[in-house]
Amino acid sequence: MNHDLVNHNLATREARESRRRLWALALHFPLKILGYLEFSEIYSLGLDRIPPPRQLDSSYTIDQANADDIDFICRELVRDEPPVVIRTLFAEGHHCFVARSQGRIVAYDWLALSTVQEEEYRIELEPVHAFCLNAYTVPEHRGRGIHYALLRRMLEFAAQNGRSKAYTLVSLYNRDSWKSHIRMGWVREFTYCYFRPYFTLRRFPWPLTAPRYPARLDWDRHSWFASPATGRPVKAAN
Repeated sequence: MNHDLVNHNLATREARESRRRLWALALHFPLKILGYLEFSEIYSLGLDRIPPPRQLDSSYTIDQANADDIDFICRELVRDEPPVVIRTLFAEGHHCFVARSQGRIVAYDWLALSTVQEEEYRIELEPVHAFCLNAYTVPEHRGRGIHYALLRRMLEFAAQNGRSKAYTLVSLYNRDSWKSHIRMGWVREFTYCYFRPYFTLRRFPWPLTAPRYPARLDWDRHSWFASPATGRPVKAAN
């Protein structure tokens, strides 16, 4: 395909998503006093169309995480999600890929080849599909192509393990994330919308759209509320 046409198509898709994001924010902000309105985008990518590799600085290496790496991530890489999320993913057999600089982990990305909980969503996969989960890059190492390299390596791993298609989930509010996925060739399948009211006793979200494969809203299993000992959900605080 002509390079100019490709760039035009990308620009058109990004502009359309930007308009959708502004529309969503116009609904979200007036409702903030009552609750949280979420628009979650489900993207997919055929694994016969894995994007080409990009040059990554030779100071970085990429490989799969081991148990010691998981301990390091939970202990040293501070972010908004609790360590139990990382430990539960590893205990359930999901795959973590890490980027190292001078032997130190500076980024990670997760891949599921089977049923998994992605925060408030239950992901139930067919055997030929994969799901790309949460990712994190240390701030001072961002903008260097590390996430692209990690994600591409995971897609290759999924294809090597018999998967034909990968899915992922991105908030419509997260412009940087959906832009990077669009530029890698991911295609939006559908949008899941819910409203979580602040004025109800348990503050459980109200689904505003019907569930579709491979994701469904399952607040009872929210990964942030999992028990550190068993990985099973505990009662969420109000």
